[in-house]
Amino acid sequence: MSINKNIKSILLLSVLIAAPLSAQKKADIIFMNDVHSFLKPTARAKTLINRQKEKNPDTFVFDAGDFSMGTLYQTVFSTQAAEYRILGYLGVDATTLGNHEFDYGVQNLADMFDVSRTCGEPVPDFVLCNVDWDYPNEYTKILKAALKDRFGCKNYKMIKKGDLNVAVIGVFGSDAFFCAPTCELKFTDQYEAVKKTVAEIKANEKADMIVVLSHGGTSSDPKKSEDEILAKKVPEIDVIISGHTHTKLDEPIIIGNTLIGSCEAYSAYLGNISMTQKPDGRWNFDSYYLSSLKDESIPEDPEMKRRLAAFDKQVDEEYLSKWNLKSNQVLSYNPEKIEFENEVGYLIADAFYNTLTAMGEKVDFTVVPFGCIRNGYEKGPVTVSDVFESFSLGIGRDQLAGYPLIKVYIKGEDLINAAEVDCSMSGMISYVRLFTSGFHYEYNPKRMILNKATKVYITKPDGTKEPVDKNKLYCCITDMYTGQMLGNVLDMTKGLISLVPRTEDGTPTNDYNSRIICTADGTEVKAWYAIAAQIEKWDELPGYKNAKDTQKTCMPSLNPFKLLANPSKLAKILRTVICGIIVIIVAIVLLVKKLKKTNKGKK
Repeated sequence: MSINKNIKSILLLSVLIAAPLSAQKKADIIFMNDVHSFLKPTARAKTLINRQKEKNPDTFVFDAGDFSMGTLYQTVFSTQAAEYRILGYLGVDATTLGNHEFDYGVQNLADMFDVSRTCGEPVPDFVLCNVDWDYPNEYTKILKAALKDRFGCKNYKMIKKGDLNVAVIGVFGSDAFFCAPTCELKFTDQYEAVKKTVAEIKANEKADMIVVLSHGGTSSDPKKSEDEILAKKVPEIDVIISGHTHTKLDEPIIIGNTLIGSCEAYSAYLGNISMTQKPDGRWNFDSYYLSSLKDESIPEDPEMKRRLAAFDKQVDEEYLSKWNLKSNQVLSYNPEKIEFENEVGYLIADAFYNTLTAMGEKVDFTVVPFGCIRNGYEKGPVTVSDVFESFSLGIGRDQLAGYPLIKVYIKGEDLINAAEVDCSMSGMISYVRLFTSGFHYEYNPKRMILNKATKVYITKPDGTKEPVDKNKLYCCITDMYTGQMLGNVLDMTKGLISLVPRTEDGTPTNDYNSRIICTADGTEVKAWYAIAAQIEKWDELPGYKNAKDTQKTCMPSLNPFKLLANPSKLAKILRTVICGIIVIIVAIVLLVKKLKKTNKGKK
């Protein structure tokens, strides 16, 4: 009888122990960030999401912004809302704004949300907590009406699946705003806005988990790692899906009880997180991994392929027909891969130079910042789609996708500044790295920062070099976005270096619409089309392995005369400061000697 009682006691104890364990809540999250209109891989992503939802139908799917701007699908952004509707078909529960969504202009962005709202298909909820919707300008008024009033954007959204209530917040980062020169919204402090929103959720909702979709990003520099700063300042956040910086986190960043995940960009990966709730209400992560969408063993979802094919047809009919082109049209052959990081920028700069010269434009040099380049060229046939993807950003005055080329004039002294920005800062800030054609400089890496360029030249088509005259105006061909960002050089260098775009008569200008280059019939010369026009002239693409030598020559030297010759503005300031310090030190030494001598005399 006592044995039976013991057995019953053990069984009862086992049940009591097991009960709280079985009551533990679990959460599965799939995430994306910075898709940038790369929709082809979503056919595999849909297969993986379907497989996960077979295991757990209550899996959450999130996106952290910059879902547009990168491939030909963006050309039907405002009329078809291809990217947003594809996110909807993937089952994305919520997303937020990235800086490149602003590239289309406010009316096209508003139109995209209206098309998404009325398309009759499931689309993601939209969350964004740090916009001042009462800011009194027309830009805010237009977007507020479309996004907040009609579409229903909120600071946060409660999403319930199974036994889980998840609060999802959207936030836009400060560097993202810096990278959105056409945006006229007023954003409030991202950290204070999230903190305030979390407090509101805590007071009014029964949330099991708080997720932030942040277009702020992470960085190896702790002072610039916005989402790590966010996790520290608002420790109540459970998960941050981090966009903007295109960071590939093979392992999550864990700060306190907050997990930060990011899966690079361009639909290269799909992020996966599994978590279990702890007794205190916070979460342990059980697993985190990135699934490659380049894995050809993953079958493509047939319905997604059908939807993409329908958008392909609309791209050809609505956009490319204006140039009598098709997305899969072959322009040339590439005998060896041209790398994205260090080579394709020189090809693009040459293409701008050659195409505009052939049009009869006077060109001294062209400039292509690394931050505008989106892709290189693989070995094999080069199609219209490949060219567009290499330089896909923006929209023109004509409201058609693709930044137009502009013509501005740069003083010689500013051209020397451009060389300084490139050789001194591109190693620290990759997106200011410059690729040029018709321009060459020599530099000494042993000299101080912002004083490294020693000689700057304009190079002629015949290969001869002409030293830059500081007082002369030089004709520069670049794209609209680069023109808009030139003024930011003053901020980046704390006023030590400026690059001022000018008109033919030397007048400073920021009216870039008036600088757009058009053909005789008034058609804007799109940057991507200038590249395509040149590539089509080549039977084979030339190699660009040693193209760097055509722009810059490294001449290291510790010779004092070479270190000190031709000082820049910064060098002159530092020398003045150093001389001042030396004078102060000498004065102090002399004063001390005088006091000693005086004291000795008194004795």
